[in-house]
Amino acid sequence: MPPPARRRRPAGQPRRCPGQQQTEEDQRLVEVEVHVERHTGGAGLHLIQRDVAGRVDARRDDGRETEQSFGQDGTKRREVQWVRLERGRAKVLEQEYHESGTLVREQRWATDGKPVSERQFYLNGQPRSEALYEDKDDQQLRKVTEYHDNGKPAFKGSYLATDRYRQ
Repeated sequence: MPPPARRRRPAGQPRRCPGQQQTEEDQRLVEVEVHVERHTGGAGLHLIQRDVAGRVDARRDDGRETEQSFGQDGTKRREVQWVRLERGRAKVLEQEYHESGTLVREQRWATDGKPVSERQFYLNGQPRSEALYEDKDDQQLRKVTEYHDNGKPAFKGSYLATDRYRQ
């Protein structure tokens, strides 16, 4: 006797138990694209996940992953990027946006997990503060610049970070 035929879900419909209500997450995610490209260096896999409005939610390209979050009105609110390592992944970029769409904070890391830079911005787009990290004599040097809202420097300083909480 042949096995019973399986019913297929209509495209875009998530899997759920009978009688279960559709959740907001089910409504948000509607499309996933997978592309495989062959080139002289090998093959590349591209995964793109889109939400109801067609905005890219997550993307994976040849060792780099990007995740984005959007507000109800479609403005980007957050973006995080990782690079794939032999074991796991490392966060290399995180950006936060105001509800108006203006970039308000950006952090960058090296693939070994050490911070590279931190930047904050006023809503008018001018820099608010900037911190650059360098290794100096087996310690981490933090160079800080703070700005007035007109973009002119208000303070500059350097700190040796002895540990995560003390400068």
